[in-house]
Amino acid sequence: MEVERAVEFDAAQDIGKGIHCIPPARTRRKGRCGCLAGRPGVDDRQTRAASRQNKFVELDGRAKGRDGRAWWAGRSAGRLDSAALRLLKQRRKGMIMKHLPQLSVFAMVMATAWTQPRAEAQFAPAHMPVPPAPANLQAPAGHTPYLKTRAIGTQNYLCFSGPEGYFWKFLGPQATLSVHLPWMQGEATWQVATHYLSMNPAEGGAQRPTWQSSFDTSAVWAKAVASSTDPAFVAPGAIPWLLLQVVGAQRGPVGGTALTQTSYIQRVNTSGGVAPPAACDASSLGQMVLAPYTTDYYFYQPNKK
Repeated sequence: MEVERAVEFDAAQDIGKGIHCIPPARTRRKGRCGCLAGRPGVDDRQTRAASRQNKFVELDGRAKGRDGRAWWAGRSAGRLDSAALRLLKQRRKGMIMKHLPQLSVFAMVMATAWTQPRAEAQFAPAHMPVPPAPANLQAPAGHTPYLKTRAIGTQNYLCFSGPEGYFWKFLGPQATLSVHLPWMQGEATWQVATHYLSMNPAEGGAQRPTWQSSFDTSAVWAKAVASSTDPAFVAPGAIPWLLLQVVGAQRGPVGGTALTQTSYIQRVNTSGGVAPPAACDASSLGQMVLAPYTTDYYFYQPNKK
């Protein structure tokens, strides 16, 4: 009996000191516990089994097992109360079930976006309305919009000098395109593409505005075929609205075609992005200015026969 008490005391002391220890194993006869194999009062088979199940490390002054249960100093047989554990599991299950519909929608959207060859088209309604725009910016007959995005970024300018003097040279855009989807109790924003200036392989490396899918990295290049600064549509201090025709397309590295069906792109509802009002002169030569802008980009595709 005295030996068993000594073993029990040693186990508590070891745990209290933060010594790496296996959890106290119950003996068959008295229900006493031990700390290390080979000590009196410990069944070797129980010790080895416990050792395989739970190795302990010191964490914040207490020993903690791999399963997350804590053993405090002075408690030779500390264990998480089973009733509390059941309650914790029930609460966790209830939270998951509460948000299961939203989680299912999220999983379905993401699975569709990453597996369908034309992912961005999945975000568009079956019949997307044509946005109001000046007559010269309307896409030709036979082309309908399949994707509407909101772009936030900058129009970039560099103070440059030439034969005619100093001027702000346009360097190209840099923007992120997103769509808005219902999520939980509100709305979530999902990035679907990036927008920048790059060389178009289909035109021998000519620099063109570029749109690249965030899902499969497919890309399209386009050139402006019409522009409008009509004050009935374009806000003061905003860059012009545009109609652009696609002049190059490229699949993603694994054959993705999320954007390659695009034939025309409209830039409408612009805000900001104009060249700096300050004069470009010798004192600002080489200075780059990033002018913030927002706009809506509508992507068109040929009507399906």
